[in-house]
Parts: sequence; structure tokens; C-alpha cells
Amino acid sequence: MTKDQLQKELKEKVKPGVKPSHLKRSKSLNDLPSQESEEIFVDAPEENAEELKQKITQLEDQILELRISKLKDFGDYLEKKQTLKAELESNVNYGVKEIERLETKLKTINRKKLELEQKLGQSQSEKARLEIKLINAENKEENITPTPNWWIDYGPIILMVGLYFLSIWLLNKNAKYNNNYGN
Repeated sequence: MTKDQLQKELKEKVKPGVKPSHLKRSKSLNDLPSQESEEIFVDAPEENAEELKQKITQLEDQILELRISKLKDFGDYLEKKQTLKAELESNVNYGVKEIERLETKLKTINRKKLELEQKLGQSQSEKARLEIKLINAENKEENITPTPNWWIDYGPIILMVGLYFLSIWLLNKNAKYNNNYGN
């Protein structure tokens, strides 16, 4: 390296924003920070100071307007949230009351249904008891009549047995007659 090249390299390195620790000679040129990657602050001339103050004031006003807008939005959101929460709570309470009302109605209906089923069972058993009493009364009336029921049930059997014995007697008598007077 020549002296001119070394001076040129130093001039390149000694630029605004370069730290002295970066001035050490590095083995690669990529290790050196470039001027583009460094942030350079330039002092503004005094004539722009008034414009900058106005711009800063405008920006502060815009920031305040944005904050106010966001606070209003948040207030609206919070109010809407509280309204929805109250509405939800009201709906839940209404739903619970409606469920309780329907549950009470269902219990009442089931109780009435059970009572009616019991009454129906009692009325049917009462009806059955009345029918039994009626049948018993009819049987008592039949027992009072002069011809008892057993003649109706056993009369034909008794008649058949009587005819059987009569026919046997007649056959025996006929056999004796034939034996005595012979054929």
C-alpha cells in the first residue's frame, strides 16, 4: 500500500458518524460500517425553526385529536359493552324465569294427569265392583226361582243315566222272557 492509498482510506473512514474504534484496520472491508447505514443528524438552519415549531404544534394537535377520538371510541365501546351486558343479564333472567314457569306448568300438568289416571283406575275398579254386585244380584234372583240351576246343568246327564239303566233292565227282562217261552 502506498501513502496516497492509505491517506485516501483514512479520509473515507473519517466521516461523520464513524466511531474511533471502527478506524482500526480490519481484515475485510465488509466489517466497516457504511455511511448509508449510519444515521446522520444535520442541524436545521434557524429560518426553518419557526416552520418546525408550527409543524410540531400541528403534530401535537393531531396527536391530541387522535387521543380524543380514541377516548370517545373507547367511551362508546364501553357504553355499548355495558348496554349489551345489561341486556344479556336481562335475557338470562327472563330465560331463567321462563324455564321456571314452564317447569312449574309441567309439574302441574303431570300432577293433574296422575290424579286423573288414579281417578280413572278408581272409577274402573268401582265400575268393576258394581258389575260384580250386579252379577251377584242376578245370581241371587235365579236361585230364588223354583227350578234350580243344577237341573239345567246336570238334568241331561241324569236323564241319560236313567235311560241307560232302563234299557239294560228291559234287555234283561226280554232275555228272561225269551228263555222261558223260548223261541
